[in-house]
Amino acid sequence: MKKGLLFIVMLAYVFVLGFSQTNSWTVNNTGTWIEAVNGIRSEGNNKTHIITITGNISIPKSDEITFGSVTDITVTIEGKGSITPSSNGSLIRIGSKQTVIIKNIILQGRTANTSSLVVIEKSGTFRMEGTTKLSGNTITSVNGAGVHVNGGTFVM
Repeated sequence: MKKGLLFIVMLAYVFVLGFSQTNSWTVNNTGTWIEAVNGIRSEGNNKTHIITITGNISIPKSDEITFGSVTDITVTIEGKGSITPSSNGSLIRIGSKQTVIIKNIILQGRTANTSSLVVIEKSGTFRMEGTTKLSGNTITSVNGAGVHVNGGTFVM
């Protein structure tokens, strides 16, 4: 009786862990950022992810939806430091049914950048929490704003 009950409890524990697991990445350079983005893209739909930024990181600009076509995901980017595009362009593009939460970091633009740092497409959601700030982007057109909402939701 006890062995059967123990087996059922262990099976339930494995089942719950398998479906409620949060994927985490620590990002301290361009390479680890790319690993995190590719990991999120390959994990599939209905997932929760945490990217912890440590330091001031230069990342590739995003010409397409940053986390690909996965849907019903939540990505929290938090830590201490900043992220900035390595060349003029957007830092993050949020796709349909994607939620990106930025917590306590700086999204640092570039002086000559005329692209928005964050672009929210369709039914995507962008949320800024804690001491998060957007800084240093040139605003010479509607596309050069800090956040460009193109059918999504922006929460501060």
